[in-house]
Amino acid sequence: MSIIESTLNNFFYWSILREIFYSFPHEYEFTKRGTIRRIERPICPRCGKPMVKNGFNSYTKKGLGIVKVGKWRCTKCKVSLEEDKTFWENLKDEFFEVLVHITKILKDHKVSFQGISDVFALVYPRSRETVRLQFTKNIDEVEIPVDTNFFVIHYDEQHPRKGRCQKFRLTLLDSSSKEPIADELFDDKSTETIEKFLAKYIDPEKPVYIVTDLDPRYPGMFERFFTNVYYHQPCLTHLNKRIVNDFPRKCTFQLEYLKYRLLNIFYDRTKELQYLKRMIEKEEKRKDKTGYKQWLKRAWKCFRDHIHKWKKRRRRNKEKLKMRSYNGSVQVFNKLVDEYDDFPDYVQKRIDMISKNWENLNTFRMIKDGPATNNAIENYYSTSLKTHQKRQYTSDEGIERQMKLSWMKRAGMLKYEGKTLLQIMIKFMPFRDPG
Repeated sequence: MSIIESTLNNFFYWSILREIFYSFPHEYEFTKRGTIRRIERPICPRCGKPMVKNGFNSYTKKGLGIVKVGKWRCTKCKVSLEEDKTFWENLKDEFFEVLVHITKILKDHKVSFQGISDVFALVYPRSRETVRLQFTKNIDEVEIPVDTNFFVIHYDEQHPRKGRCQKFRLTLLDSSSKEPIADELFDDKSTETIEKFLAKYIDPEKPVYIVTDLDPRYPGMFERFFTNVYYHQPCLTHLNKRIVNDFPRKCTFQLEYLKYRLLNIFYDRTKELQYLKRMIEKEEKRKDKTGYKQWLKRAWKCFRDHIHKWKKRRRRNKEKLKMRSYNGSVQVFNKLVDEYDDFPDYVQKRIDMISKNWENLNTFRMIKDGPATNNAIENYYSTSLKTHQKRQYTSDEGIERQMKLSWMKRAGMLKYEGKTLLQIMIKFMPFRDPG
């Protein structure tokens, strides 16, 4: 039977002591002086005779407490034995695991190591370097599982910087789970590098639906890489961004109308086109009248306010921009082709590009629920390494740890359901250091 000798301190904390000593391998006694040792004398491993008490060893963790672990000695063989102190190591590990978990949460919220150290000064002081070392050790020990059972995947690249050196982050994302299949950092993004990266994680004999940006290298690369059926979908969001960038920021309503006609190929922009058509008619009537410039400024502001209002309404209703049917896209595009000669050079080039890649741009219609955009991987990038943070890192390891931390968050590994820091710190009360 285990014994906790009665003192005011032990009597008050007996329930905590019993919980702490549950892992002690023998029936024990916890003395008035705070020493823990087994009740029955151990047998000397050399001569087989019972050993005698030989004081204790003290183990101190500054700021937490001190524990006294009993010692035994054989009077004949002079062999010494110390009691098992696993309970003390477990108690410290439990405490510091919570601190490391707090560090991971704060780093996910982009708090610096110095800021985390300043926060810990209010709880349990730790230097900036100690915080950094514990965080990096914990992150580096995490293994990211690789799931090879996928069909619809997204591929994209991000360009973080290590100081002044350009780095390239290549990522494969599972479309259904929105979890990264692979996420690695490279010194370049040459065709050879990308093919080696794909070969590491994708079986070229499996049929795959892959969504990418509009890099012209991908069609030829995939043709060489995949030995079986594959479907390649260039991102329509990237296409729309390129269309917008083709036009000058400050343009006439006539040019804006032409821009929305191009944006209208795959997505229904009828509402914007109707509004712009009315504005063009009003602009023609006011062009040569006084106050035209002031009217034009107000008209543009009104148009942008309407665009913003329609966008907010879709978000409130959890609606996406309506996608056109295949026949609808063909009709809109054919009308643009018929007027090809009347358009500026940059619009003609864009129409040529869409015509050349027409089959690939419509691949999403061949697969049920096939994504037409790379928005899933763009959202992943925005949560794991935001644009304004891509220049903040001074080493490859720092970038990779931030990428891994983001994966841990998406996998639910940053959710904490254990004991609170206060509940764990209470366990150190029976061992507190009076000094």
